[in-house]
Amino acid sequence: MTIIKKSAFLLVMLLSIPLWAEGRIIYGEGFAFSVEAPTKWVLDVSNAPPELNLILYPQGQTWADASSVMYARVLKKGKRQIQDIIKEDEADFLQRCPQGKIEKKSLTVKIKNPSETRSFLCSGNAYEAVTFIDIEKVAVLFVLSSRTETAFNAGLKDFENLVRSFGWIASEVKAKH
Repeated sequence: MTIIKKSAFLLVMLLSIPLWAEGRIIYGEGFAFSVEAPTKWVLDVSNAPPELNLILYPQGQTWADASSVMYARVLKKGKRQIQDIIKEDEADFLQRCPQGKIEKKSLTVKIKNPSETRSFLCSGNAYEAVTFIDIEKVAVLFVLSSRTETAFNAGLKDFENLVRSFGWIASEVKAKH
């Protein structure tokens, strides 16, 4: 190989390496997607509770003590539509917080897959934003959960960055953990 060919080959190889520091491919039975942690957030798969696919918390804090956390959860839809899953989530929230307020929320990000976002506000108790992404046989839920309204409002931009980074890869995944 000539020097020019070797240099071109090396350049192509370097350009194919992901440029993000906290990007990951998340996979399980029937799904695979990529996601990138927002700046100054830790993306943690190994310590995620069994019902969650990944967790995120601010650098220097932990999942248990952070004022805001984010996570992703993949749900098999079965015969349900995305609207059924949204209604189930809303009903569950109102059962936990009867005085709670649910609002349809518009994110400033656009992703390729159909999605809807809701904010769930339980004054003095819990503040959440949930983006429901409709993908073939599953729904991917991204959640920002905060202990205070101040932390919730401060975390919204990072939540939007997390949702923006979402990239669907495949549905036909056979995974063994």
